[in-house]
Amino acid sequence: MAKKKATKKKAKVSKTAKKKVAKKKSVKKSSTSKVGKRAAVAKAAKKTRKKSAKKATPEASKPVRKGKTSASKPERSSLVDRSKLSSKEMELVKKWDNLHKRHGKTEPKPYNMREEYTERAPIDHKHLGWGFVLKNVNDRLEVLFESGIKTLISNYK
Repeated sequence: MAKKKATKKKAKVSKTAKKKVAKKKSVKKSSTSKVGKRAAVAKAAKKTRKKSAKKATPEASKPVRKGKTSASKPERSSLVDRSKLSSKEMELVKKWDNLHKRHGKTEPKPYNMREEYTERAPIDHKHLGWGFVLKNVNDRLEVLFESGIKTLISNYK
């Protein structure tokens, strides 16, 4: 009788173990089938891109260049609406204009936080535009931009 109970328990255990294994296999199959579908979709998209690229003219297939271009570069003076400025802000803008007229002809150094900058040097920031370094204390630059005075980091390691 004891042997029958032991075999029944083993049979129950083996049935539950088989169910768990079957569930794991079905999960694996479903996840691989999703990946397979994604790969098939990606291949189909590549084929359609290649076909459309062959039909397109060489000029149309050139990638559109994003970033700075000499023809589409906006004027720096149009970045700030001067009619809505306070008297202090207006003084800073006038100071910026004066410095830009004096030092605008020299090529500004592109801003990079890992480089060192000297006082009274023009820089060109990616978003803020042309600026003039007023102070350099403990690798903190106080830079006058048209939009106002900003603190930037230099000599970052």
